[in-house]
Amino acid sequence: MGFSWTTVDGRKALIENENIVLQRIDFLRKYKEEKERGTVSKSWQDKSLQSAKRRTVGDGKRFIVVNAGGRTGFVPGAGLLFVSGQKTADYHGEMNGETFLMWFEDMLVHLEEPSVIIMDNASYHSTQVEKTPTTNWTKAALIAWLEKNGIKHENNLLKVELLRIAKQNKPRIRYEVDELARYYGHEILRLPPYHCHYNAIELVWAQCKHHYNSNVGRAKRFDNDAVAAIWKEALDASTPERWARCVDHVEKLIQADWEREVHIDSGTIPPLIIHLGEDSSSEDSDSEEFEVTTQQVDGDSEVLAVPLDDLPGCSY
Repeated sequence: MGFSWTTVDGRKALIENENIVLQRIDFLRKYKEEKERGTVSKSWQDKSLQSAKRRTVGDGKRFIVVNAGGRTGFVPGAGLLFVSGQKTADYHGEMNGETFLMWFEDMLVHLEEPSVIIMDNASYHSTQVEKTPTTNWTKAALIAWLEKNGIKHENNLLKVELLRIAKQNKPRIRYEVDELARYYGHEILRLPPYHCHYNAIELVWAQCKHHYNSNVGRAKRFDNDAVAAIWKEALDASTPERWARCVDHVEKLIQADWEREVHIDSGTIPPLIIHLGEDSSSEDSDSEEFEVTTQQVDGDSEVLAVPLDDLPGCSY
């Protein structure tokens, strides 16, 4: 096929996607600002749609669980459990923006204090108030959107030119759940991608599912009432004390990550350079103390050493 195994010229550095870094810093900054401001007296997390999966053979029912909670425990009256219409392992298709929005508004009325709601970017969390142009739009739809928003354009432009104008005048994305939360006096703080560890309810859900799986075997039947009863036990086991420990753990992670970002920004950490196609005897390294070296072993690259003991602010 024309491929050959050869040494890679030049040096490559493994770096994190800049957009992900910016989203993480934005999240950390906003979280700290809300914490220091003191105007939000309760911070709680929401990770919707967790499956209560039974381990025994039966009729294949799956149950969808929706809830929210914070340092003082689950939000009273916010729990929802219903039978999934799907028998696949993917429960996400069971929930859409309309269904989630109905549950979300009902949950908001049970919040007694202004709250910061931590939420991921699942599609049913991200229904836009007004859809913005994409490459999938037809030319007629683009023209209609430009005219609706009073954006000037020539009538003889091609679709790609109209799309460029639309992107140049693209408004800030507004989500329905964000607007609804503000209406009731709350704010939504969205997690950056790949950072579910900033969500305390992930820890709580793991404990709830462990309790459910450990006790579901004693159920004599698997009808809706029996499943709901065992799941209620799992939720009741997640006491305010347990919630508080989970929230404290997450807040320590957030504080540590913020301090790391500040430390990196100070410029005191040397770059971490990955040498590809070179052995550990290379003498022209730009980063002697922090290099990762590799060698070829049976056609694969094997890491020889990662001398990072003196790297401040990091743990492995």
